[in-house]
Amino acid sequence: MTGTKNFTLKKGERLHSKKLIDLLFQKKDQVKFVSHPIILIAKKIDKNDSSKFPVQVLFSVSKKKIKRAVDRNLIKRRLREGYRKNKNNLYSLLESKNQQFIISIIYIGAEPESTKHLEEKIIVLLNRLINEIEKSS
Repeated sequence: MTGTKNFTLKKGERLHSKKLIDLLFQKKDQVKFVSHPIILIAKKIDKNDSSKFPVQVLFSVSKKKIKRAVDRNLIKRRLREGYRKNKNNLYSLLESKNQQFIISIIYIGAEPESTKHLEEKIIVLLNRLINEIEKSS
């Protein structure tokens, strides 16, 4: 990705590695933001060649709170859409700083929210993360 706006979410951008997921949920050096009904957990990792993307992201919806699989899938689809459309500022910042992050976006609401509402919350959380990254450097 070199400077062009890319509104896709490729398989390589999704976090699948069990090792990286375990690393993300260790409390040490973890950054956590909440904008109800979404929690964003992020962690800076060593730049490795296995992923050519500056961010790998995981989407999660609680089976305990959202019982029906169709509703969980709907929420995950809406979360992915909101992230996909608004990730470019984060990507350009991380590429300029030559950093790599792993992120988890967790939905904690009790019922499905509208696409617009979820996208607004994701924008808030991504902006908080961007501000934190800029502050720490």
